[in-house]
Amino acid sequence: MRAIGIDWGEKFVGIAFYDDRDKVIVPLAPVLSSEALDEIVKICEERGVELIFLGFPVTLNGELSRVSREVLNFKESLENLLKEKGLKLEVRLVDERLSSKFIESVFSAGKAGGQGRRTRRKRSRRDQLTWKRLKHSYEAVDILSRGLSDFFREQR
Repeated sequence: MRAIGIDWGEKFVGIAFYDDRDKVIVPLAPVLSSEALDEIVKICEERGVELIFLGFPVTLNGELSRVSREVLNFKESLENLLKEKGLKLEVRLVDERLSSKFIESVFSAGKAGGQGRRTRRKRSRRDQLTWKRLKHSYEAVDILSRGLSDFFREQR
């Protein structure tokens, strides 16, 4: 089975790919949000994707936020475009509560001193942009990992 995980963001969209022959999840280069739908369809066509997992950010108490609604709109647009292109793929939502905190903790682990807000302020604009792009890619890996775990659990 081949699958992708998607982390939607207002500026960038992170995408990760899984192929059960390799048993490895690979982060792909993040894309601009404005180009994401076409790029995702292209990836699905070129790589023979069979299932899509889309990160769904809900609040800690399970309520929808503004971003949650935007992700639902993105999901609907993606499903419509896939259908238009003749691709019959399921787009599953994956709860991504706390995934950002997890990814940030992974990247900040082992750094000497000065963690947290002060470090973020010291980063250059270019570093901040690079961090945002990397973060979306690794959040897509986390989303895909969670989605696959649920999927394989259901298959048993």
